[in-house]
Amino acid sequence: MIRLFFPVNLETNKGDSVHALKLLKYFRLKEANYLVVSYDSQRGRINKYFYFLIKSILGAFAPKTDILYVRYFPLCSLSILLAKLRKLPCFVELNAIISEELIDRKISNPLYQLVTYIDEQIISRYASGAVCVTEGIRNFYFGDRDPRAIVLGNGVDIDEFNAIQTVTNYDGLIEFDFGFVGSLSPWQDLETLIAAVALLRDRYQVHARTLIVGHGVNFAAIVKLVSKFGLSNQVHFLGEVPKADVPQVMQKFKIGVVPLKGSRLKKTGTSAVKILEYIAAGRQVVCTHVAMAENLTTLVDFFYEPESVKDLAKQLYSAYLQRDQVIRLKDISSFTWEAHVTKLMKFINSKR
Repeated sequence: MIRLFFPVNLETNKGDSVHALKLLKYFRLKEANYLVVSYDSQRGRINKYFYFLIKSILGAFAPKTDILYVRYFPLCSLSILLAKLRKLPCFVELNAIISEELIDRKISNPLYQLVTYIDEQIISRYASGAVCVTEGIRNFYFGDRDPRAIVLGNGVDIDEFNAIQTVTNYDGLIEFDFGFVGSLSPWQDLETLIAAVALLRDRYQVHARTLIVGHGVNFAAIVKLVSKFGLSNQVHFLGEVPKADVPQVMQKFKIGVVPLKGSRLKKTGTSAVKILEYIAAGRQVVCTHVAMAENLTTLVDFFYEPESVKDLAKQLYSAYLQRDQVIRLKDISSFTWEAHVTKLMKFINSKR
């Protein structure tokens, strides 16, 4: 039996929860003998990481368990060590370089730092296998040649992001030229995007309407920046929306923007999931120039150099001039969740 540990509440519409549900949807089609362990609202005030630590320990000693699959949570290294003692394969899913996340989130608690150091050392040395979202994550923990690690980005659900769907109204929104959907986190370079929209107005005389969908720690700073540039009439903040509504919201703008900070790209890299969602929704894509699979590079319409306001404004202008052209449908079948799970199960079965 494969025991799957997802330290998220699968009842919510949060990004990590939705991604876990998508994976499980297709996992059921590939594997009949499995058990999912997640954290739901019935747990009350029990710390979810403590809950998963206990559950993973019990899972490692459960007589019917023959594989553990753990999405990273603090002290999951204990599960890896116990699985190794029992000679069970234990796979870890890594969506970030954990020590870099602490820096990005400005977490300086010594206990967190110690736990992170222990986890990273044990994962890189003793995990049977690892599923890494980016090459940067794989290279940090395992190097580029360790057969224990596979690079497997998050997938996209084509049925939900249907490029030909028609949406007449969402929360009274009118049509926008540019759109950003995602977390307003430190690694999202919305500062450059806002400055580029201002330059687009000042240099190219284009008063483009821009929709920002999402929330995060940088929200207040971005709102302040919009006001500073005098863009309050051009930039609209929708806030966080349910994941199920994202395909509809994407129909309200013509060009999707993926702005990422170069400092993060150099080490961690980035998942291409937002690029894929824009493409599946039939949007043009303007993206930070970042190393990615060649067959994905050909799908992006416009690249710009990281943190370059001038280059981004130039690419936005080019995209703006083509905004009313019919968008050619692009083949992203190799990036779907079904394709993702097929590759995942092939990798897991190779280690059994």
